[in-house]
Amino acid sequence: MERRVTDWRSTAVDWSGAAAVCVTVGGIMLATVLSPTFSWTHAPLSELGVEPGVAWIFNGGLVGGALIGLPFAYAIATEISGWKHSVIGVTLAVGLCFMAAVGVFPMDSPLHSPVAVAFYLTVTALFAIDGLLRLRTRAGKISLAFVPIHMLGWILWGAGYFPGPGLALPELYGALLFSIWVVVLSPKAVVSIET
Repeated sequence: MERRVTDWRSTAVDWSGAAAVCVTVGGIMLATVLSPTFSWTHAPLSELGVEPGVAWIFNGGLVGGALIGLPFAYAIATEISGWKHSVIGVTLAVGLCFMAAVGVFPMDSPLHSPVAVAFYLTVTALFAIDGLLRLRTRAGKISLAFVPIHMLGWILWGAGYFPGPGLALPELYGALLFSIWVVVLSPKAVVSIET
C-alpha cells in the first residue's frame, strides 16, 4: 500500500509543472476572452489584473499556477541527483515566486513593474542556466537557444515589428516559451525530447 501512495505522489509532482502551465495560461486566456475592453495590440497582459470582473481570474491564474508549480521546482532540485539540478530547481522556484508576485501586486501597485521585470529576467536566466548546465543534452541545447529567442521577441517589439505598442503579445510569447520549457525541456519534463 505504501508503494502505491509513493507512486501516486511522485506522478502528481511530475505533472504539477504541466498543471501549473494549464492554470496560468488558462487564466490568462480566459481573462482575455471575458474582458470587454482588453486589446492584444494596445495593452499589457497585466491590465487584466486590475480590470473589474476578470482581475481575480488573471491574478488567480498567476498565483495558483505558481503555487502548483513549486512542488515541480522542488522535485527538480531534490529528486534528481547532482548540484546542477538543484540550481535549475531553485531558479525555477524563484521565477515562480516572481510570477505569483505579479498576481499579488497588480498593475496599480508600485511593486508590480519590478516583480514583472524580475519574472521575465529570471525566466531568461533559467533558460541560460539550464542550457549551460545540461549542454550535452538535446533539451539543454534548446534551452540555451531559448535565451536569444526570448530576447529577440522583446527586441522585435521594441523595434516596432509587433502590431501595436501593447506589451501583451511579447509577454505572451515569453510565457509560451516558459510553458514549453516546463512541459518539454525541463529535467522532469512530462513530454521528453531526449531519446
